[in-house]
Order: sequence, then C-alpha cells, then structure tokens
Amino acid sequence: MLDKLTVWIENHLAGPMAKIANQRHLRAVRDGIIATLPLIIVGSFFLIIAFPPLPESWGITQFLTSNAATILLPYRMTMYIMALYATFGIGASLAKSYNLDQ
Repeated sequence: MLDKLTVWIENHLAGPMAKIANQRHLRAVRDGIIATLPLIIVGSFFLIIAFPPLPESWGITQFLTSNAATILLPYRMTMYIMALYATFGIGASLAKSYNLDQ
C-alpha cells in the first residue's frame, strides 16, 4: 500500500512540485523566512524561561511568573524585528536571484 502511494507521488506530484519549488519568488520567500529562524529560536528561549513547564509551587516558577514582563522583553523585541528581518531577507534573496546589487 505504501509503495503504491510512493510511486503515485513520484509520478504525479514530484514534477509539478519541483517546478513550483524552483520558482524564484517562492524561493526568495523560503530563504527570507529561513533567515529569521535564529531570531525565532532566541525569542523562544525567553518565552520558555518566562513560563517554564514546572509546578507552580516551586519558588523559581513563582519568581519567573512575577517577573514575566521583564523576561519577555527580549522575546517581544525579537518577534517584532522578525517581520523587518524577513522582509529584508526576502528582498535580498530575490535581488540575488535577479543578479542585482544587494
């Protein structure tokens, strides 16, 4: 059953999907979003620190919860700047595909 599905995907979907994946505008969007991954990871660490998966009875959890606004500041900053960074990343990637100055 799985072999039939794999063969069908290779015969019917692989070709059109490869053409779509090689389209320069979609590649630019992909590369621009991938460029934001370090910001997402750094911001996510601060989100996990602010709301740790620990019991609320622990002292560290109470401390982190009471100081969540301060701890979440780097998270908010990275998430806010991510849109600008993605925009510039998409533009730079598209310019690179057209062999323009970056």
